Amino acid sequence: ARAAGDATAKRYDAVKLFKQVVRMADRNGPRLNCKDVFHHVLTIFREDNLCAAFGPDYASVLLRDLLPVRRYHCEITMAMWCELLKRVTEFLSEHSSRFDRVVLARLLSLIVEHACVQCGHNLNIIQIVVPFFEETLRSATKHVAILGDVIAAFNTLAVTSSVNIRGYLCRLGENVWAEMLQLLKKSIPALRDQLLRFLLIQLRTHHPQGCFGEDSGGWAANERLWRKK
Repeated sequence: ARAAGDATAKRYDAVKLFKQVVRMADRNGPRLNCKDVFHHVLTIFREDNLCAAFGPDYASVLLRDLLPVRRYHCEITMAMWCELLKRVTEFLSEHSSRFDRVVLARLLSLIVEHACVQCGHNLNIIQIVVPFFEETLRSATKHVAILGDVIAAFNTLAVTSSVNIRGYLCRLGENVWAEMLQLLKKSIPALRDQLLRFLLIQLRTHHPQGCFGEDSGGWAANERLWRKK
């Protein structure tokens, strides 16, 4: 018991020191070498034991202290953005009790927003997040607490990259349209705006400027399925 208590105390001290370094360095403006800090965070996320001990606190520091600072974004490489997205979507899919899923969902939304601005329509980002979006939105009733941020992240991706990833957007929309309509009918205030935006994006993506036929610019991955919606 004493050994466990000592380990907990050391873990607390390590996290406290990390937070202090980040916050003190930024007290008079962004001064951190963000690339090194992100490399450290990703190292923690990669190792199961380290992630179990420090992961939740590091996720909070990312959300509150690092990602909101726009000056740091240009220091984050494409590979780092992609790995960060991969780790966060994996943590959310695990349903692990070690993480606060609301913090993770907010982190996901922020990462998608900044990664898309920094990297545009990079295919690696799309291939990481689209399967996660579809899996989560198809079982939406199990994820109500995080849905607002998840749908917001999808909407950001769609608005940023819609011309380049139309096929991905249409397929996902066709597969989860019924679930999104059911959620809208439940009138959950926290979800309403993002749901309406999601549905509007789908209509515009499938039928730009009101076009229905493929000859005039309309398109569906599975036209028979889409017409049933």
